[in-house]
Amino acid sequence: MVDTDIQIIYGNNKSYFDVTDITMQYFLRKDKIVILTNLNINQIYGDPLPKQKKELIFTLGKNKYIFDEQKCKLISPVNIIVPSNILNHYHNISKKFDMSAKYGIADNLSFDVSYSVIRYFLKDNKIIIPANTNFDKYFGKRYFNKPKHLQINLNKSHYIIHNRYNQEFSLELPFNKKLLNVSSSKVKKILILGKGPTAIDIKKSDYPDHIIVGINHAILMIDEVDYFFLNDIESLNGIPKEKFNHIKTIVLPEYPHRKNRADINTTYLTAKNKIDNKNINFEIFNLFTSPKPNHNLIHIDSVKTTTDTAIKYLTLKYGYKHFDLYGICKGSGYHNSIYNNIPLYNKKISRIYNQKRLDSIKNNILKIQKKFKLTITFN
Repeated sequence: MVDTDIQIIYGNNKSYFDVTDITMQYFLRKDKIVILTNLNINQIYGDPLPKQKKELIFTLGKNKYIFDEQKCKLISPVNIIVPSNILNHYHNISKKFDMSAKYGIADNLSFDVSYSVIRYFLKDNKIIIPANTNFDKYFGKRYFNKPKHLQINLNKSHYIIHNRYNQEFSLELPFNKKLLNVSSSKVKKILILGKGPTAIDIKKSDYPDHIIVGINHAILMIDEVDYFFLNDIESLNGIPKEKFNHIKTIVLPEYPHRKNRADINTTYLTAKNKIDNKNINFEIFNLFTSPKPNHNLIHIDSVKTTTDTAIKYLTLKYGYKHFDLYGICKGSGYHNSIYNNIPLYNKKISRIYNQKRLDSIKNNILKIQKKFKLTITFN
């Protein structure tokens, strides 16, 4: 452990359960943890090892304190002063990522576990919870025989992960730029390229301060793509196989559209198998049209275009605030270099992009801008 870390565990040498967060919530008094001997602490922690002798172990930085428990009562009182550097570290670590987490069976029967989530599941700014994880091991064993869940709150999104959920959960955390003292000039902007007539050829090296995003077939005008966004499976048609060697990440719904509607038989795996490129990272979200909503994913509500999807997703997941748009909402139809290379299906769609529809799309983007307090420029 580092000098500013704190960990509190309960159990014996057969098995220990982390009770850091619940202990801090119940027993922290200003800068001191106080637990009296006449308290039945199993009422707080649950009894992870019934009828067995247990102990409560505090590790504060390099210091360790051990308290025996017998027949549900502490043998000696706990009275520990928490050093200010450790206390500040505990209070600030989840704020560093603008997230919070709680574990239990309902809002009024849940406990803040933000610190434990960061400690156990954060890897390279991403929370990764393996399939079938037993949260009792990490957050303390309580509410016996009750279905429990972990709720992670990030920005305005809420993610529910049930105890022993059979799929891996992954969530990337945007840093709180203020707490990390990162100046706004160092925060990268997002360049989104659409298919409209004002689209331009993009060479990534010419935009060192931008993340490069391509919408559908607009990726054909970008040499190196950071994010390729699509809502429809047909957006893969007409893209040369070698192009995928120049794409880092593809973002699409768990159930992408086929012929303008979501289909239970068409999933992101349909796209992944079709592309067949192991070097590409896939990120999925829950689109409002999903036939089988997945509450463990970022939810994207009503959108008019894939550009809406990209702005909302990158805002909700990574906290980006500045977007420069090219080839979007300026002029009807498609850019010639794209129009000549896309399938007939998409050429039919291009005909509906008249000025009336473009105004509607732009108004929707401006609503997103206002809602999330973004800076968006149309080029």
